[in-house]
Amino acid sequence: MLGITGIIPLARLASYAALAAAAAWGGWAVQGWRMGERIQAMQAQAALAAHKQLEQAHAETLRLQAQADAAARQHAARAAALAHDAAGVRTALVSLSDAADAALHAAKSTHAACIDRATAFRIVFEQCTGRLESVAGHADALRNDRQALIDAWPVQSKP
Repeated sequence: MLGITGIIPLARLASYAALAAAAAWGGWAVQGWRMGERIQAMQAQAALAAHKQLEQAHAETLRLQAQADAAARQHAARAAALAHDAAGVRTALVSLSDAADAALHAAKSTHAACIDRATAFRIVFEQCTGRLESVAGHADALRNDRQALIDAWPVQSKP
């Protein structure tokens, strides 16, 4: 059986153990608060960095879209100019054809050989003008499309 003298050292040991447990719990709590603050600071930094990258990507997207829009506007302007030029060429060719017809009619009354040559010239001329107009239209459209691709192609911006 333990007497009073035996209970005192056990009470002292129990109080030391309780004090040690309280100190350990206090240290654990303080360390948790410090680490929690560090984690929050790191999360805030990561969020700011992600936001900055998002803003940069958005600015680059806007720049590239503006470049593509400008290229599309230039393409449309060039296509309209080409259509206008093609219409002018058609008008000029019709005028030339009418002049050749008038010359042919004038030549019918005077020279039979001239008529044959003029008739052959008219056939060849009509075939050539049709083919020339077709090839020129295709070439102009291809040149315009090529320029649109060049204008819209993203170019690395200088820092």
